Amino acid sequence: MDIYTSTLSPALDIGTGCYLLFVAVLSIIGNLLVLIMAYKRSSRMKPPELLSVNLAVTDLGAAVTMYPLAVASAWSHHWLGGDVTCFYYGLAGFFFGVASIMNLTILAIVRFIVSLNLQSNREKISWKKVKILCLWTWLYALIWALFPALGWGRYGPEPFGLSCSLAWGQMKHEGFSFVISMFSFNLVHTFCHHHLLLLWHRHQAPFHLQKIDEQLQPNP
Repeated sequence: MDIYTSTLSPALDIGTGCYLLFVAVLSIIGNLLVLIMAYKRSSRMKPPELLSVNLAVTDLGAAVTMYPLAVASAWSHHWLGGDVTCFYYGLAGFFFGVASIMNLTILAIVRFIVSLNLQSNREKISWKKVKILCLWTWLYALIWALFPALGWGRYGPEPFGLSCSLAWGQMKHEGFSFVISMFSFNLVHTFCHHHLLLLWHRHQAPFHLQKIDEQLQPNP
């Protein structure tokens, strides 16, 4: 049987397509509203809010570039376009997926840093640093998404035949190093972020305590 023929029933394919269309419309409308609101209040935005805008861009990009093909394929009971669109879909999905995960990770870290520094009147994090972090999410995602395109790992159809992603089953032998490296690198990446946060907190703690002591001292 053709690897791009759906293993689901035609009725289930139609239902899946309708569900994906519903999710796509909600995602596009919701993320467009976020971008419109961000544009309207751009002069009053704080630096960390740029990460939320960046997250909306990643989600919108995934919805626009992936959902239409997935919906059309589901309603056709067959993946449309063969190997070319499968490669495109897998690369786009991995790229936007990694970018979204990285953006959420950085957003959580920035919010944690801001929460540790609530008593300070100085700027919690600069625009320059946030812009660098946003660019890093895209660069990080692009690097990992291109590895399978260059032969380290591979993209392929998923078992049910209506989507494409990393061909995990085929990479048990050919791309095992890719899976292990990706897991190890992300683990080390998270570990480094954790220790950087601890170092930052230890560095800032004496200043917070000094400020609190000054506030508690009675006025002469």
